[in-house]
Amino acid sequence: MADIPYTQNTGKLKEFLNAVRTIGVPSGATQDWFQQIGFRSSNDRPILRVMRFINFIDSSSRPTDFWKQYRTDNHKKILAQGIRQGYKELFEIYPDANKRDDKDLKNFFTSKSDAGSKVITNMIQTFKALCELAEFDGENLHGNALTDNGDAPADHPPSRDPKVGVKFKGPAQETGVMININIQLTLPDTTDPKVYDNFFAAMKNHLFQN
Repeated sequence: MADIPYTQNTGKLKEFLNAVRTIGVPSGATQDWFQQIGFRSSNDRPILRVMRFINFIDSSSRPTDFWKQYRTDNHKKILAQGIRQGYKELFEIYPDANKRDDKDLKNFFTSKSDAGSKVITNMIQTFKALCELAEFDGENLHGNALTDNGDAPADHPPSRDPKVGVKFKGPAQETGVMININIQLTLPDTTDPKVYDNFFAAMKNHLFQN
């Protein structure tokens, strides 16, 4: 996260995101195309770098699936996914980064840039402008664009619920009384299947032995 793009005109950034939902998907989101749809000011040019940063544009300037899915009714959640990917380090420190105040955001961006206070302020305002148009509650945390009906793609199953309830029945006592133990376990926040395999294997060994 060495170079964090920003724009001085967040109003234009919001205008462009609104335009993405109504115009056709270009074969290439180039500066020439950008000017053709009305963004002619030199101050508008950084907007495409911001869009690349949040994975709406690939390294060849082609619109990604995030761009295409942003044109659906799930656009707010799609944008939240892109923001989480682009600002990954920020969300690793503050999982609720979209709700953090300017002080916390300033501390983070200052630690990632040698730029002056004006640029840092622009970085903060760009991030906040993006978050204003996004919906972070219930989006697909795998970071993959949702399908048209709001589901995760078939090759990316939904996230496991981080909390698992386990009911453990102890052996019947001579008195005929059955002991039930309800254990609540909290799983680590990860998409690595090996972590879950090891977790459940350990749970089997320690909780279900006779």
